[in-house]
Amino acid sequence: MDSCPWVEPRPLWVLGTLDAQGGVQTFTLRTRVSKDELEAEMEMLVGKRLSVSHLTDGVVTFESKGIAEHFAEENTTATTELFVFEVGSHELFQMTADVKAVVVLMKSNKSNPSARMLATVLRDQPELDT
Repeated sequence: MDSCPWVEPRPLWVLGTLDAQGGVQTFTLRTRVSKDELEAEMEMLVGKRLSVSHLTDGVVTFESKGIAEHFAEENTTATTELFVFEVGSHELFQMTADVKAVVVLMKSNKSNPSARMLATVLRDQPELDT
């Protein structure tokens, strides 16, 4: 998602990790985003529908702290330790807009895919609801 779907601010939980210097950074996955406006323009020019998309950073986000913590625990590896921190919804969408990223809002259940599977789906999926 590239714009906040909620009128009223609400708490969200995002994943974080440490960079090489030990500083905190948001955990992101490369996410394919379709460019519908450009697809329509290309169709008018060449008379054929073409799929147009780009890759951008997707901030993995949860509506539930418990589900976010479960995902972090299940996906922490020897090389990547994940942790959870809270952020306001409007603040998150403003931050992602500033850096041209998108929010990947995970479903509120404990059967979410692994980080590796999620990375593959987000990167390879031709169309996402943005």
